[in-house]
Amino acid sequence: HNRVSLDWISLVFNKSLILSSPFWMTCEEVPLPAESLLSDQIISPDCFEDLRIIRALVQKFKQITGFEVGELRRGRNYYKHSWLLINDQGEEVGSVSGGGHSQKNSFNFVLRGAGCTFASRGWQKHLYHFCQGLDGKLARADLALDLFNGECGGVESVRAAYLSGQFDYNGRRPTSTLAGAWDAGHSRTYCVGARGSKSLTVYEQGHQFGLMDSKWWRAEVRFGNQDRILPLEMLIEPDK
Repeated sequence: HNRVSLDWISLVFNKSLILSSPFWMTCEEVPLPAESLLSDQIISPDCFEDLRIIRALVQKFKQITGFEVGELRRGRNYYKHSWLLINDQGEEVGSVSGGGHSQKNSFNFVLRGAGCTFASRGWQKHLYHFCQGLDGKLARADLALDLFNGECGGVESVRAAYLSGQFDYNGRRPTSTLAGAWDAGHSRTYCVGARGSKSLTVYEQGHQFGLMDSKWWRAEVRFGNQDRILPLEMLIEPDK
């Protein structure tokens, strides 16, 4: 059983690999609801195909995660369209995006923190196998470790390690930032590194919930794929 949990993931899929996959061949053609097509946009054949792929992917991720399909919206991350996954309160927990010129021929699936926490049991393994079949690539993975009893010295120990050079790499020290009531010794957050590449954030999680006597702190590492390949195994073996 993993002690480390997934807290955010972003996956990218290639259009031509989707169109030639068994997944697409066996996909039932789901008609696009007319009201979901953004009214001021002319739907070209290419755009229609992109919407069909987004719809098929969001249906698949509904099946994997147990969430519901929400509405189609204008795209984010430079994509033209984003189709939401929502929880039973109607809140967005994930999305599938695609279409547009700048991100041509790719599709992006994001599962947010609450999505990772509350998705159906075993979703990581199902998603891993689906990604293997489509050669999906991890673009971002946030991994979190909860230390409920103050093990390893808490947020102060991370700052001490930073100041003593334990985060230095090739003779250089990464950036760091402080937030919260450090002088008062509570509700503290400490960040090391650049967010796009690889960064660590530690914070006093118990204090965030108003449990001021709690020693519970959390360490989160955000990995980006700018200068490294993120192995898909991060989905199923985050401890490693």
